[in-house]
Amino acid sequence: MLIGTVLGITALFTGLYLGGAFRKPLTELTVATLYPDSFRKLEDFALSDQHGQTYSLNELRGHWSLLFFGYSYCPDICPNTLYMLNQVDKLINTDATAYPVKIVFISVDPARDTPDRLKEYVGYFNPRFVGLTGAQEQVDKLVTSLGVYYRKQESTDRNTYLVDHSAGLFLFNPAAKPQALFSAPHDAEKLAHDILLITQYFGNHHA
Repeated sequence: MLIGTVLGITALFTGLYLGGAFRKPLTELTVATLYPDSFRKLEDFALSDQHGQTYSLNELRGHWSLLFFGYSYCPDICPNTLYMLNQVDKLINTDATAYPVKIVFISVDPARDTPDRLKEYVGYFNPRFVGLTGAQEQVDKLVTSLGVYYRKQESTDRNTYLVDHSAGLFLFNPAAKPQALFSAPHDAEKLAHDILLITQYFGNHHA
């Protein structure tokens, strides 16, 4: 009876530890802001990737993902950030990586960013990047859930307008929940440092 009780208590404490209840806080993060466990649940969405395949909240499950919102006609922030993310990808997704991270670019200008255009655009920076587009209301579901800002500028030409947007990066854990926010400006080495710390710290226990 005593042995059974001890084993039960040991199992309980092991479960709590692996579940994060007794984890020491991450103190070596340099640029990341961790989300609390109580952060609101995201509303599901239905978008398409650059290959025309459906991409929903479920596609974020089972692995780590880093999300960035922008658009392919962006003159500066987006190409600079995607170039930087290509550097990050090389630092965090190596043969020795225990927890690979998918980098996902989501267009806030789906009227112009078709799957074919995104395939060419994100492929230019890194063929492993995922590009998402779809109906505006589906994009807005994800935008609203995460508090992403964007606004289409007024223009007399419907094909040459600009879109103001925030440049934050969102790290999602394998349970498809936001784990950390990275605010601009971004530094590839600092970003990679924090991502590796967070993914190794939490592992896949969210899945």
